[in-house]
Amino acid sequence: MQFAVRSFELNEEKAKYPLADFKTSLKKLMGLVSNLLSMDVDDQKWVAQCQANTLKYFPIIAESMDRIFSGDELSILVVGIIKAINPYHTNDVARLNLIRVLTKSMAFRETARATFFPLLLEIFTKYLLPREESVDECFITTAVLRTLIGFIECTDNKETEHRELRDPKDAAEILLQFTPMLEVLIRSTLLLLRAKANPALLPKPTPSVVELIQSDGKTLAIDSLVCTITVLKLLPPKMLLDYLQSLEERSRFIFLVNLLKLFSLVLKVNPFSEVWVIFVTLQVQVICKVHSIFGPVLCETARKQATLTDTQEEAISLFFTLGLDLLKDLKTEDMNERRKRLVLAQLKEDLRPEIRKSFTMLWEALGNQRPMFTRALIPGMFGIISTRLTSDGRTIEGKLRPSEKMCMDVFYSMIVTEYHATKKLNKVERYTIEGLSQIIHDSQGRGEAFYKMLDKDLRERFKEDPENEKAPGLVFLGHVSHLFGLMASLLKFPTTAIYEDERNRMALALMEYLSKPDENGNIRREMYFRYVQYLVDLHAEIKNYQEAGITQLLEVDMLEWSDDIVEARGEFPREMERERKERLYQNANSFFTSGQDWERAITMCEKLAQYYRNDAYDYEKLADVLKQEAELFRKIANAPRFYPSYYRVLFKGEFPEEKDGNEYVYRGGRMEKVMNFSQRIKRKYPSAKLVMRWNPKESDLKDNKQVIAIVTLKLPACKTVISNGLATAKMEREVKALHSNSRVTKEVVEYYENNSRSVFLYEKPEQRSKDKKPANEFKELWVRQHFLVTETEFPTVKRRSKVEARKEIMLSPIENAACMVHEKNQHISKEIQEVHKAAKLTDSSGKQSLSSSNKLPKVELKEHKHGGSKGSSTLATPRKIDRTSKLMRVKLERNSKLNQSAKSQTKVPVNKLSQALAGTIDAAVNGGTKLFCEAFLTPAYRKEHKLPEDLEKIRTLRRRLKEQVAILRDGLSLFKSVCPTEYVPLLQHLLATYAKMEASIQRYYEFQ
Repeated sequence: MQFAVRSFELNEEKAKYPLADFKTSLKKLMGLVSNLLSMDVDDQKWVAQCQANTLKYFPIIAESMDRIFSGDELSILVVGIIKAINPYHTNDVARLNLIRVLTKSMAFRETARATFFPLLLEIFTKYLLPREESVDECFITTAVLRTLIGFIECTDNKETEHRELRDPKDAAEILLQFTPMLEVLIRSTLLLLRAKANPALLPKPTPSVVELIQSDGKTLAIDSLVCTITVLKLLPPKMLLDYLQSLEERSRFIFLVNLLKLFSLVLKVNPFSEVWVIFVTLQVQVICKVHSIFGPVLCETARKQATLTDTQEEAISLFFTLGLDLLKDLKTEDMNERRKRLVLAQLKEDLRPEIRKSFTMLWEALGNQRPMFTRALIPGMFGIISTRLTSDGRTIEGKLRPSEKMCMDVFYSMIVTEYHATKKLNKVERYTIEGLSQIIHDSQGRGEAFYKMLDKDLRERFKEDPENEKAPGLVFLGHVSHLFGLMASLLKFPTTAIYEDERNRMALALMEYLSKPDENGNIRREMYFRYVQYLVDLHAEIKNYQEAGITQLLEVDMLEWSDDIVEARGEFPREMERERKERLYQNANSFFTSGQDWERAITMCEKLAQYYRNDAYDYEKLADVLKQEAELFRKIANAPRFYPSYYRVLFKGEFPEEKDGNEYVYRGGRMEKVMNFSQRIKRKYPSAKLVMRWNPKESDLKDNKQVIAIVTLKLPACKTVISNGLATAKMEREVKALHSNSRVTKEVVEYYENNSRSVFLYEKPEQRSKDKKPANEFKELWVRQHFLVTETEFPTVKRRSKVEARKEIMLSPIENAACMVHEKNQHISKEIQEVHKAAKLTDSSGKQSLSSSNKLPKVELKEHKHGGSKGSSTLATPRKIDRTSKLMRVKLERNSKLNQSAKSQTKVPVNKLSQALAGTIDAAVNGGTKLFCEAFLTPAYRKEHKLPEDLEKIRTLRRRLKEQVAILRDGLSLFKSVCPTEYVPLLQHLLATYAKMEASIQRYYEFQ
């Protein structure tokens, strides 16, 4: 083509071949090109190759024909070629690439516009409005529009051969043809600016597109914004308004939403450098112009429609937000002198009165629909009002400035309107507190000063308005005052684990206040949920997972399985109430699982399973949650679990947040020892003296202003709590149910013994023997038991609870001995069960294992009458014990070969079992059991203690000693069956010592 055109231009005999004939020939050639581009490719690869090459080189062909054809003739040919492209076999991006290149030359041909521009409009509306996932299209479209805007704004001066600015009137006439493209430009600009502010929002275009447009995303975003500002600056207000009115209603508000979003983003991220004061000011001028133009449109909508659509509501919210941002940006009083001079020189007039006028007109037009814009308005209005405060919290004297007064007027109107429309103040209270919270978070002093200023102004306004002074005036101010006080108290504590208790206490106080119904019986649910989540996050941050899960359920219990919409909050999107409740159940499930509270996690799974099965009918989720529940049951049965310790903390002296004598029970962390707990308390109170005893000494109190007494508490057995009259009806029912079922496993009992507990025990021994070193220390060893009852059960939403009641019991020496034997029996039994479990001594076929084959028969534990001594019980006669010992030796010898086989297998951890056996059996010979017998199982002791209750105590001690003998025998048998080689000497020692123990206490068995 280039050769043909150049040859024609150089031909000296043009008369023989006229221009008209040459044009006709070229048109026929273009017709063939059109036919080629419209052909179906099918399986003919050569056709596809020809089409690709034609599209690639067509811009060069068009450039050559530009020297032959006039603008309108060439535009007709180009349009024909573009329309001929087969849309089924050609990428949209390829078509746009072609238009982008052709635009550079065609746009500047005055005669081509009538034909070429309608094609551009058709292409843009058909292929690009723009789709966010099509990054290449967005970039190319912006590049095309950038070229067109350059043509509209400037023109070629034929005399000077330079480009110069076009007359604004001429530019406006040309722009009239481009108004349909304005929406494309705005959406592309918005997308590119978002990507510039956060590149993760938009993938990178393909390298070929970047090369084609010769620009990266950041530069293109700026160019696109400049184009948008230029178009809106050149368009007369009437033309822009006519274009808006030409759109159908839904499209009109979508256009407004996108434009207002763009302007809000521009003011927020400020893509231009601060030193570009002139252009930044021009940008603000254009935004103010558009804000003023579209204000009446929104006012008319608000007056005509009793109920706004979601898009209309969003557009009005954005309009208000943009107006407040503009008022803040145009606050020249807070600018330095140089910037202030530049801005005022560029603006020439104060734009704020017009913004305030549009803002106020729309607010008045909304009428009873005002409350729905509370959330959008309060943060921005508080931002403007708070500029009356200096950085150190001092209030600038004088009357309110116009913008500040407008904000206070709207805020006052907001309170009155919501109350009279709904008889509630939920929204305005919630967002007022949120606005105050944001200010006080930034600076507590500034926040408190702002609240005082706000409170003072409102009280003056309500005083002048008697109709609204009591309600909503005093009601609103009272609630906000109380909430602000609690919130300020919460925020004064550092967000560290050290101040967990104080933050927890203040958050609970806020939640308690918010959960109370107001004068109209309404609960401030949204604000309540906000502080529930605050407390959940607090617990999760310091790994109090059980407490986090329990706290999460406070919100769950207030939600229903309904389709009502709940607003977005934090990480939770705007969604249906049933979706929020499901999400919160899943969160609680996760917390309980992490905190090894698998029983509560199973409850969460059951709740979700019921919902999936009977309401949502989501069987995929049902299957998943049932699998999770099964895994939790396996963990209960097999996984080791560690429970936290509890500590009693007594504060004596002068503490900033504690009264003298305050007494608490603290729940420690899992595996947290008393030393670690004490260090944690010490970090919080570095000036206090810590004493590890029940009560500090008088000298401690005299020498120190702050004293903290810390002791480790026990969890008394549930039966002990019940026997002392300290159990709740719920505990009594649960304990009765547990112990009435013989199949209840150790793991289940252990869980119930460590959960839902509010009674704790501290034991303090008292030696009453007159001798400094008594021969038998247990004979006069009394024990004072301190039972503490807390306000709440553990675990709960907090990790400490105040002691509300206490009970003291003095255990006599024989009762103490019986308790010690009982505790030792439980300890050894637990270790025996652990070794049994580890060794897996019972297989699935039900065959006897090593344990069952080596196990010696237990001594009968039934109490029975013997001899004629009423109510007495016997352990075992010497003949019975001798027969039992012989049977033990026979069975041990019979299974020696099996024992050797067991030893050759994988070693079973027996260290704890061996220690428990050694500690008890050795003590039985050298002390402990032997001393108990010598002190309490003698005729002399019985002679001195003849009362029925004393005789019952003697029988209890003997029964528990009898149980201990049987448990030790079982433990030795098990130890022998799994004993590793290195433990054989210890085993032999324990077997020999066990025989001596039996012999040494036989005579006490004979005692009746």
